[in-house]
Amino acid sequence: MKYIILTFSTILLLTLNASETQIKVQDEFYLIQPIAVEEAPPIVIIPDIDGDGVLSNIDKCQNTPKGVKVGADGCKIKSFIVLLKGQKENSSIVVATGAGNVVVDKPNQFVSITSKDDTPTEPKDMSKDDLNALFSDVISEIPEKQLSYTLYFNGIKLTDESKISLQTMIDEVSQRDKPYMQIIGHTDTAGPSEKNKILGLKRAKAVYEMIKNSDISYSKIDVDSYSESNLAIKTEDETVEQLNRRVEIFVH
Repeated sequence: MKYIILTFSTILLLTLNASETQIKVQDEFYLIQPIAVEEAPPIVIIPDIDGDGVLSNIDKCQNTPKGVKVGADGCKIKSFIVLLKGQKENSSIVVATGAGNVVVDKPNQFVSITSKDDTPTEPKDMSKDDLNALFSDVISEIPEKQLSYTLYFNGIKLTDESKISLQTMIDEVSQRDKPYMQIIGHTDTAGPSEKNKILGLKRAKAVYEMIKNSDISYSKIDVDSYSESNLAIKTEDETVEQLNRRVEIFVH
């Protein structure tokens, strides 16, 4: 039972004595009147004792070491499978147990397996921090996909379309960590082969200078000329062919 204190500015106070009833006016006083108040239910806070993200009332393993990945029951996951990003596009894997299977078809997604009798969990994205923490040694051994670009020339100047392609190449390769690059100049069959050897090298060196002055941080660049010995479009000698007047760039 709780008590509410009510204040009245003016109230009649009846007092009784042996001989008479006197009515007195008191300017202000407090009247205590009991009333029933429904108590709010207690707030129950369920802890997560081991800090694994699973509340203790449903955690079957309440002493899990910090940093260990757990399942919905709070116990250590026996195994999980991750599809790491590699050189092939559109790769996928099927993870199967006696209870069912799940397809993982996106890079850096994983599924968990608690036992051979349980269906693998649905695929989830693994954060970059978790990937590096768990698989840094493996990731460091995965070779990056080789990139290749072709730029076309008029004489020793890039065509307008290839100027755009050059900038695209710079933007993409600048994201790599000190790649090794090869720049190879080519020509068509018009003109003497000796001069074409020099022309192909001039084209390759022109691209080298553009890369050198860009945001690309490379470990090494090799520059060479194949002249008219590796034609993209096979032609007879002394044939003008725009698609053969090119520079190829390989990024490793």
